[in-house]
Amino acid sequence: MARLIQRGKYTAQGWQGVVGSSFAAREAAVRDTVAAQGGTLEAMYFNSTSADWDWMIIVNGVPTNIQGKAHILASGSYESVIIEEVVTAEEADGADDSVRHKSA
Repeated sequence: MARLIQRGKYTAQGWQGVVGSSFAAREAAVRDTVAAQGGTLEAMYFNSTSADWDWMIIVNGVPTNIQGKAHILASGSYESVIIEEVVTAEEADGADDSVRHKSA
């Protein structure tokens, strides 16, 4: 399964959920959601600067598909979500040569 970095922005409803509980509670809820999909939450970060994202998670072992993104956005708590699949240098240099950098 893939390793994903997901970043997003909260809607007003999403911020109300965080303020009504805590950032730690939000992380615990995300951890439970990822585990229910068979994955693990590697890390969750919240952005305290004015950038294009409010939160970022790194997850392992979840599928990369449109249904996952649709599920996130359908909650109404997020105005945008970006999902990117990432690989380590070791994975990029894999034996099958599928993503290895090729020189001219």
